[in-house]
This record gives sequence, structure tokens and C-alpha cells, in this order.
Amino acid sequence: MPKGNANTMAHESKYEDGTSWNYVSRSKAALSKVGAYRQFDGWTAMDGGAIDLSSVTSDLSVKAHFSEKEYTYSVNFYNDDNVKLTTSPSGLSWGMAPSFPTLVSYQQVDYAHPQANTQGFWGYDFVNPSAGSSSAPNFALKNDANATSISTTLTFESGESKPDTAGVSGTLFAETALNDSYGCNPTYPVYLSDGTSWHSVGKMADGLAISFLAHYTKKAHEFSVKFYDKDPEKNNDETLLGEIKVPYTKAFTCVSASGTTTISYGTASAVFSSSVASWSGRFINCDGQIYAGKAVDSYTIMADAEFYPTPA
Repeated sequence: MPKGNANTMAHESKYEDGTSWNYVSRSKAALSKVGAYRQFDGWTAMDGGAIDLSSVTSDLSVKAHFSEKEYTYSVNFYNDDNVKLTTSPSGLSWGMAPSFPTLVSYQQVDYAHPQANTQGFWGYDFVNPSAGSSSAPNFALKNDANATSISTTLTFESGESKPDTAGVSGTLFAETALNDSYGCNPTYPVYLSDGTSWHSVGKMADGLAISFLAHYTKKAHEFSVKFYDKDPEKNNDETLLGEIKVPYTKAFTCVSASGTTTISYGTASAVFSSSVASWSGRFINCDGQIYAGKAVDSYTIMADAEFYPTPA
């Protein structure tokens, strides 16, 4: 400790009783793992023994003692309405990967219970861009204008500097160079690869938080079209004659000839015995929507529909 004013360090920084200090380690000594750093935790005598700076009675030489701590990072997940999920994980050590959620699109209507999401986008399904049978999204970095999908299996790599060639999608790379303002400690800049390019996502020393945004592919929902021998609203003994699926806003064909009726859309079709010349239909299962109970027009499908012989 410098001689003179017992309340002032050589850096002209007031230290009170010496229990805190705002200078970083300059040792450049190796750290035990990626994400580690040194934090000042007190003063010791030059021989490593304990001292009490609150009762100094003579000139004294001390040295700063640092202990190794660990930076952590967090991951934020946002749905397609740009709302952050409350389950976003934090306090992750380097090498600990988060579990990506399998959330359904905020825009997805539950067609069996339309009132469950009245803000949904009627008539469309929101599905995985690379697996149309799945309602789970792909994820991209929230600030990526190209919304390039990132693998949800994250892998961790590190080195003095980021490679020129991007790693496989989902690779997180931490730079371990001594790159703070003193050239003595790593701040751990981190980059995430989308398989083609590296994206800078921040530094662990600054409280790294990586944000992912869910994205989906929108496709027309396939509604159920059913034909009955009687109006199912006015009878309780109706028989289902045939059924096909028809995408939203598309029209199917209905042809009756020689006692047989064929309904078809694309490669889907149903054939049943019927001598009915004229069919009537209505939309169903769409409470709260403009199609609820509305008559079907020219076989163009806007919701689940049921058909029955036109009353005489």
C-alpha cells in the first residue's frame, strides 16, 4: 500500500476500508474454462496471509486477490406475434444448450373451438417451414432480416478468433482472446452460425442474451366437407354418405348421374349411391366467424361444411 494518505490508492481512487476495488486482474493467467473470469474478492498480505485493512497501524504492503467466477448467458424465445415467452431460460453456462419450445403459432385458429383464439388467422394453418405436418416452428435470430432458420441443436466451439468459414447451423463460437481494454482478460464475443454466415450475438462479459423468433409457413387449411342423406340439423337419424377435405377458398365438384354422386377435389374423391339432383349446404363449427351457419355458395369452401338434399 503506498505511503501517505491512508484513504487513497496510487490511482487516486478512494478505497474506504479496502473491502472493494474496481480494477480487473492484469495477470493474464489461464482460466479453467470458456466463460470464466476473475473477480476481486479482497486483499491479502504479500505472503498470502489474512489482513485487516480497517485497523492499519503502520506501512503495509498488500496484494489483490481474485477468485474465478463464471459468466452465464440467457436465451429469449419470441412467438410470431413478437411476444417473449415467460419460460425463456437464463443463467446458462457455456456449453449448456437451452431446450427450444414447440409452441403453436399465435395466429393459429383452433378450428374445433374457434373462440379459443379469436385473434387467429382464419382459413390458414401455420406449420413448420421444412415439415408441413408439424405445428412446431423453425427459429431464426430475432434481428435477422432474412429469417434464416437456425438448428435447434446448438453446439459450442471456442478459440482465439472466429473461423472465416461458418460452422454448421446452430454452432455457437466464443472468442477466448485476451481482448479487454487492458489486453489481459477475455470478454468472450460470441457468434452463431446459420450454416452460411456468422451472426454476432454479443459478449458474455456484457450479459449475453440470444433472442430467437418463431416463424412458420402459412398454408390453406383443409376443411371437412360431409354429405348426408338428411339434413343433420333437423334429424337425428341421418347417415353420412361421403366426406372429402377441401382447402380454404377452393371449390370442389359434385356430379350426380345414374343414381351415383361423386364429390371430388384434386386427387381426393368420394362416391356414393344417391339419386339426389340438388344439394344444399351450410358452414358449421365456425362460431364467432362470418361463416357461421352461412349457406355454401357454389361449393366454395370457407369452413367445415355439411350437405344434404335440397328440400322440395
